[in-house]
Amino acid sequence: MNKLHYWRLAVHLIFKTQHFGVNNQWWSRHPSAIGWSWSQRIVGILTIMPIVRNYQSLKVRSRIGWMPDAEATGLFGKDPHFK
Repeated sequence: MNKLHYWRLAVHLIFKTQHFGVNNQWWSRHPSAIGWSWSQRIVGILTIMPIVRNYQSLKVRSRIGWMPDAEATGLFGKDPHFK
């Protein structure tokens, strides 16, 4: 399975975009409930920690069914905490 199949969803969950990457689509007609404004995204990038927490959250969400297990393993490798 291609590692980059869910790259739009990963960008959406890490950077909390409002329309891009929602449900792994190029552009969602309706804004995401977890989407950040531009100013929140800039502050998140500059302070780094919110982006790191979003990445950690993406790893957990990928393992609990937000994407197929084979693709989560392809993106993050085999995780010993999840069977």
